[in-house]
Amino acid sequence: MTLLARLFVLVILTLLPVVATEVYNAIDARAMRAEEGKEQALRLVRLVANEQSKVIEAARQLLTALGKTPVVRNGVAAACSLYFEELVRAYPHYLSLVSIDLAGRRVCSGGAFGANAWLLDRPAFRLALETGSFALGEFEAAGPSAGRALYLALPFDDGAGHAEGVVAAGLSLDWLNTELARSPLPPKATVSVIDRRGTILARYPGAGQFVGTTISGSSHSYLLGGGEGVREAPGFDGISRIYSYAPVPGGPPGLTVSVGLDKGELFKGAADANRRDTLAIAGSCVLALLLAATGARAFIGRPMRDLLQTAERWRQGDFQARAGVSEARSEFGRLGAAFNAMAAAMGVREHELETRVRERTEAQHAAEAALYESQKIETVGRLTGGVAHDFNNILAAIVGNLELALARLDAGHSVVKRLNAALQSANRGAGLVHQLLAFARRQTLHPEVVDLNRHIRASRDMLQRLLRSDVTVETRLSPQAWPVLVDPNQLEAAILNLAINARDAMPGGGTLRVETRNAGPADAAALDGLPGDFVALTVSDTGTGISPDILEKVFEPFFTTKEVGAGSGLGLSMVQGFARQSAGTVCIASTVGRGTSVTLYFPRTAEVPVASAAETEERAAGEGTVLLVDDDEEVRSVAADMLVLSGYRVLTAGSAAEAIARCRRDGDRIDMLVTDLVLPDGMSGIDLAEALTTQRAGLPVLLITGYSEALLDEAHTGGRTVLTKPFGHAALARAVGQGMRRARQERDLARAFEPAR
Repeated sequence: MTLLARLFVLVILTLLPVVATEVYNAIDARAMRAEEGKEQALRLVRLVANEQSKVIEAARQLLTALGKTPVVRNGVAAACSLYFEELVRAYPHYLSLVSIDLAGRRVCSGGAFGANAWLLDRPAFRLALETGSFALGEFEAAGPSAGRALYLALPFDDGAGHAEGVVAAGLSLDWLNTELARSPLPPKATVSVIDRRGTILARYPGAGQFVGTTISGSSHSYLLGGGEGVREAPGFDGISRIYSYAPVPGGPPGLTVSVGLDKGELFKGAADANRRDTLAIAGSCVLALLLAATGARAFIGRPMRDLLQTAERWRQGDFQARAGVSEARSEFGRLGAAFNAMAAAMGVREHELETRVRERTEAQHAAEAALYESQKIETVGRLTGGVAHDFNNILAAIVGNLELALARLDAGHSVVKRLNAALQSANRGAGLVHQLLAFARRQTLHPEVVDLNRHIRASRDMLQRLLRSDVTVETRLSPQAWPVLVDPNQLEAAILNLAINARDAMPGGGTLRVETRNAGPADAAALDGLPGDFVALTVSDTGTGISPDILEKVFEPFFTTKEVGAGSGLGLSMVQGFARQSAGTVCIASTVGRGTSVTLYFPRTAEVPVASAAETEERAAGEGTVLLVDDDEEVRSVAADMLVLSGYRVLTAGSAAEAIARCRRDGDRIDMLVTDLVLPDGMSGIDLAEALTTQRAGLPVLLITGYSEALLDEAHTGGRTVLTKPFGHAALARAVGQGMRRARQERDLARAFEPAR
């Protein structure tokens, strides 16, 4: 047998175990992936079923509350129908609300409900009366409900335990399909909601194609069996899927959720890995055989060819080339080592020159990257500030309408709780806008002289309540710390943001430490040449720390390491924006496994802090006439209603031109101007104020705005009071009242110094 043949046999025998192992791994990986796919399908269907359970439970709670409402129990059709109409408008995911008596006749209804008076043939009403409990209906495509709906019904009594009738809600299936489309699903997955008859109520994707169709065959029996499970079957589109199904938990029977996962997508990763491994092994086999074939002929000819080729590359200037002959005892080896030593000495000198050129190039690239990053952050900041300005206008209308609605309802009214919840959500939205403005460094700050030590002592109990019981709060406050000039509310928001981040970084408990000190020479690098004296506020933890590759990104907007829904990524951006807008800066240091510390630097002030007095001024009934100018009709309407509710007479205008015309016509009646800063016809609110105060000297002015950086400067506003959107009834009434009182005081003072005639 020739040497070449022997080498081939040896290589093949060596590769056989590797090939066998790869085949076994491929089969095992496919089986494991199939089991993982079934478990994933079960987790997804339980998640979707729980979400549908929340929808059913919300409907049950609404029907329970309606059954206890006097207007439903008393059976006054007109009042009851009006009440139901208001609720349908408030809850657009319900097509209709209806109440029937024990005989099945409709008493009252609201929303898209037809004129059919006999309702006991509807499954939801019939089941509710038969079982005496909360019941689900079946798919209804049209007819009395005038739209696709699923009815949910609940009996109610007269308060003494005697059944009086049934109240029902028609859940919009179009809304349900929209909500179902938001479910977190893998690629090419399907999700369906099915009623007790096997009719598809909601589906994603393909809601328009499948909603209203009925499942037939073997799928019908196991899907509607009342249990959960997993099966493999082809879908409507012929794609083989792993289907999981589960009933909606916690509610009455009759609703099943099914999730289908594409097997091709599930096995895609494993199949790709198997193909890569197969190609790698095949390539390795071919390479090994080629090396074996060439090795038999290369023991003599290769060393000489290698030396000649390497020498030619050196002649061309490639001093990184090396002779591959390394046998120390052979002449070829010693000759190759001598050539390599000569090339190494020449390569060192070449490398030094290349290093100098590379360092200069890298420095230039770093400067260009820093400039680009600065421009990017500035662009995002401008965009964020503009979005926040427009969103404040929307929030102003929402908050104002909610406050007006609450003012007109008794405290025990059934919708007060919902309105308060909506108002709380709107205020949270306003808080998010403040975070956006803080990141963009375009928020309106109200700086005060603050003693950081006193502020932190007052906040310590609140911090401890915010954190878990296994997190200890420590303070190290320097008694020599200087006072600073900052907005106390934004300072508290920054400390809370840092405390929440620290809490999340200490899942097993730890210590949160808050320190104050006067900045010294050791802080020079952090201050980066900022002039003057500074006070350092440090918030540190003993948590998991931040890796160096992430640490340089933490102040970027919307960057977060938390899971989806657990954080907006604006917390540290807001802290940085607040510090810089307060003429200071912020820096961060962290060690993985030992914790993180964030230090804010605020400039020292020579003023002396005083304790802030509580606002004791009560809102009195207003009197006088206010000219209200705002191009946003919703904001203008809400603000006008607030002022009327406070006792003022209100004249409105949607533009500066309309306001000027109104003032010319009714100027003697106007006691105060309230105007938006940005108006649509080329004049700003400040221009309008200047024009009207020229006609009416001493006319008090209140400027309102969602945000405009150029106009909020005191030099541009002329020292006039600015009220930022969104504002509440109390804030608007207080600002208008203070402006009118100040104007009256100035007029009285001017009269006192007039010369006697």
